[in-house]
Amino acid sequence: MFLPGIAVKLFRDGYSSANIHAMHSIKGISTANFFQHNFTNHLPIPENFFAFNLAASKFAQGSNYALNLGLKDMAYYDQTGATHTGSIGLPFRLEFEP
Repeated sequence: MFLPGIAVKLFRDGYSSANIHAMHSIKGISTANFFQHNFTNHLPIPENFFAFNLAASKFAQGSNYALNLGLKDMAYYDQTGATHTGSIGLPFRLEFEP
C-alpha cells in the first residue's frame, strides 16, 4: 500500500512561500505507479474506512473540512509579497492530472 502525495512551493518576495499539497486519497493506492491517479487538494471522504472513522472526530475538533486544503493564503499575496487589495480570485479546488 502506497500513500503518494505532491507538494508545490511557490516563492514570494518579502513573505513566506505559498504551499499546495495534494493526494489521491487517504486510503492510499495499491500500485507503485505514482502517475496512475489524479491528485487533488480536496480529498474524497472514504467510505467504510475504519481508521478514518476513528480519527474523524479528532479531525473535526480542528476543522469541519479536515480533508480539504484551502488556497486563500496562496492568492492573498502576489509574487512580490504585496497584499492583495479588493476581491481575491482563487480556485476552490485544484486537480492534478498525470
